[in-house]
Amino acid sequence: MRKVRHHQGVLLAALVLPNTKPSIEITGFNLVEAKSHIRLLELNAKQAKLYKPQNLIGLKEVQSTVWNEKRQSFEVRGQRAIMNSDTQDFEVQEQAQILTPDSLVFTAPQATYNAKLQTIESKGNVTANRLKETNGGPYLKIKGTGLNIDVAKGLYDLKKNVSAEQRISEKNRFYVVSNSARFDPSQQFTSFLGNVLLKSSNLEMKGERLDIQFDNGGSGALPQSFDLSGNPKKQNKKIHAVLPNMNVISDGLKIYFDQEGSVQKSEAQGEVNAETKDNVKINADKLTSDTLNGRSRVLMNGRVTMWVNEKVAKCEEAQYFPDTGDVILEKIASVVQKDQKLEGELIRFSTKSSEISVEKVKGQMDSKDMLGR
Repeated sequence: MRKVRHHQGVLLAALVLPNTKPSIEITGFNLVEAKSHIRLLELNAKQAKLYKPQNLIGLKEVQSTVWNEKRQSFEVRGQRAIMNSDTQDFEVQEQAQILTPDSLVFTAPQATYNAKLQTIESKGNVTANRLKETNGGPYLKIKGTGLNIDVAKGLYDLKKNVSAEQRISEKNRFYVVSNSARFDPSQQFTSFLGNVLLKSSNLEMKGERLDIQFDNGGSGALPQSFDLSGNPKKQNKKIHAVLPNMNVISDGLKIYFDQEGSVQKSEAQGEVNAETKDNVKINADKLTSDTLNGRSRVLMNGRVTMWVNEKVAKCEEAQYFPDTGDVILEKIASVVQKDQKLEGELIRFSTKSSEISVEKVKGQMDSKDMLGR
């Protein structure tokens, strides 16, 4: 009594036990599948019922382990399961748990192992936690619908309705929701795809794809960087971000973290529009926010325009220091205030005073005239 369904180009039998008396009943069941003395699968169960000629095995209190070529092990556990003894396919049909090599524990209503494809699948709602804990809570919590684990490649895909919570530091966590997600522990890399929203105590970002690179141990360790991008095929292709010192709209944004989980640097690229907390508006091809000698700094490159009070400043490269209000314009620099224009190779001014300093003036008026002196 086996129904057949298509599975990624392979015919996979839906495992259903016959309504007949089992051929053999075994207490303390153990099965090992090996090749050249290397274990590929081991399955243990408290009780097994074998059905012939269907070659099906009904199992209770199951614990199975499958290995890939890298000798990474994946454990699948559950209260009740059915196995095809010919193909080595099996399905945990009640309270499935999947333990991955990087100590993630996925919990699902059911889970199916396809021996030929070396995949573990679950179609229902899935949750995951990391075994290792810190400060009384797990490093990582994940929820989603539809799980596919590629055992051979060590990749995990959540297909729909993904949400995740990750600890950054003792006082800070980030939360992500997206349409789908892929986890690649071997590369210490996670991608959230489609309608991505990320929030933390000092960040809020929206985009179409978020790639997270971790510094140690894959998707459960501290993040090293966030790389957020938009979707050029959509009308609203830009990313939107609320950073500690400014709001940003651009084609993409990358954020780097230090070893304590604090923001170290951010880089926005592609038609950047930004507004700082002190109402300085910026357009540029690239905008970088970092620190220099302990001072917060904003670097701008390519077709830079700044709106500061009544001034409009333009150049190819600029630096802005929010704490003092100092602005440095370089390369084809100009400042326009009302009908007055000042040009030079390098212009300095402050958002907090009316003073302007110019090197090699090229404009229509000198800085004293612009200030009305």
